[in-house]
Amino acid sequence: MVIPRGLALLALILAGCRASTAPAPPTGGALTGSWMSAPVPSGAYTQFALQSGAGRVAGTGGDWDIRGVKLDSFDLTGFYGETDSALTLSVSYPGGEVGNFVGRWAADSLVGNWTAPAQPVWISAKFYRESGGGWTPIGQPN
Repeated sequence: MVIPRGLALLALILAGCRASTAPAPPTGGALTGSWMSAPVPSGAYTQFALQSGAGRVAGTGGDWDIRGVKLDSFDLTGFYGETDSALTLSVSYPGGEVGNFVGRWAADSLVGNWTAPAQPVWISAKFYRESGGGWTPIGQPN
């Protein structure tokens, strides 16, 4: 089967238009880096790595127990205000469950409210920027 040149050209133009409108992944913004919550009394904690830029945020993370065993993982996507410090993240778990983080950011902390599928109420949460750029769970070798 021979495809007419005009139809082939139209298909290439449409494919190019579609590809060019996709946003590039965020890079190099103020929130780029590794973040971690303080351990709760049980010793569990949350840790994630973010990439940010142009007001957008994306990343991956997980919840860990006191022994550094990963309990679950999640993906993060959202938006941040470059001038007003507002931060909104959607937290997507592998089973399709979704949580949220809504708060503010400063140079070395994220402060706000967090929900997860197993906890339908908002809880106050604070995440600290990890120095040294490492993303190793507590208790695990570097």
